[in-house]
Amino acid sequence: FAGLSKEDVSLEQINTVVITHAHPGHVGNMNFFAQKPVLFHSMEYIGRHATPTELKERPYRKISANVEVWKTPGHTQHDLTVLVHNVAGYGTMAIAGDLIPNESLIAEKRDEMSDEGVWDSAIKRQNANLIVCMADWIVPGHGQPFRVLAHYR
Repeated sequence: FAGLSKEDVSLEQINTVVITHAHPGHVGNMNFFAQKPVLFHSMEYIGRHATPTELKERPYRKISANVEVWKTPGHTQHDLTVLVHNVAGYGTMAIAGDLIPNESLIAEKRDEMSDEGVWDSAIKRQNANLIVCMADWIVPGHGQPFRVLAHYR
């Protein structure tokens, strides 16, 4: 929550919470957002009620004029990536969770075939490439945000 305060973002300014995937390191502090809709894979949770969303049938969901949520399985079967368009000074930013855990996965074109924590390495690579082609900057699951360089595409 301190990170939001540092950026002058209040809870009232948050309309929807998106969970990139349900591993413990990525879903903490949900108690701060108890009254907000939560998108997780193809479901939306509002309070104690869950309903399927259009992500069940489509590859993405537009949640505002500049924000889309994309299904990007690979690290898990249920990964989501948030694309935020028209960010001043950055262009399109992708919040990728562990689909893209760090810049080296992209910079070195590494696959994680030996990583037992990856659901499907080939699908992960395909979806990571899709996001790299759509974004100018990526906020990875671990590590610092990075600019998408031309040779990453």
